[in-house]
Amino acid sequence: MKNWSLLLPPFGILISGLAVLYLKAHPQPGVVHTQDLLGIAYLPWLAAVIVAAVILQGVLVRRHMDTCLFPLVMLLASVGVVEIARLKPALLIPQLRWLLIAMVLMFLVIRFWSRIVRLVDYPYITGICCVVVLFLPILFGTEIGGSRNWLVLGPFSVQPSEFGKILIVLFLAAYLSDHRKVLSLPKRRLLFLQLPPLRFIAPLICIWSIAVLMFVVEKDLGEKLSCSRTRLTRSV
Repeated sequence: MKNWSLLLPPFGILISGLAVLYLKAHPQPGVVHTQDLLGIAYLPWLAAVIVAAVILQGVLVRRHMDTCLFPLVMLLASVGVVEIARLKPALLIPQLRWLLIAMVLMFLVIRFWSRIVRLVDYPYITGICCVVVLFLPILFGTEIGGSRNWLVLGPFSVQPSEFGKILIVLFLAAYLSDHRKVLSLPKRRLLFLQLPPLRFIAPLICIWSIAVLMFVVEKDLGEKLSCSRTRLTRSV
């Protein structure tokens, strides 16, 4: 029961927040503030999101996986959905739709995780794929909001750096795991740092530096900071 109760806070924020916004748009019977109008067209999508979240939590419980992280993600997503509904009601349904798609993708990742995790057996291929994915916006990218980090495919636009972050985490995890013993035996000292042999840290530094350089060229500082934080965390 404890695992299921973790979903109550995000559901509470989502439902109560949208209810408050609905009441704000209808302060009195017969009076409607059109600028705050949400309507009821979003209700099927809201119900689908709640049902999908409950099913996904059930999958996590049955597979004995972490049951705390997903409710935390849903908590943040619920706050984001309410904020979007308050600032621009027209984007509420698309946001709920993308949230539902994200949960379907999460289910597929859980379902095929045994195959996906095999990528860590090929760290160099994963690292090269990360560089290729990050290089795509330089050739085919579109600048939006001052950041040339978008690929526009008809009515859809996507940031390859979001997939690049996943690949670089897999690369770092695989490489550091394979070379754990060697990297933990420093051979030389640079100021206050104890460094392992250069031939073992060179691939790590090379892939990571190229990834950060791509973020700089694409003017995507947020992804660069995220990449650096990931590298530091994995190293620790």
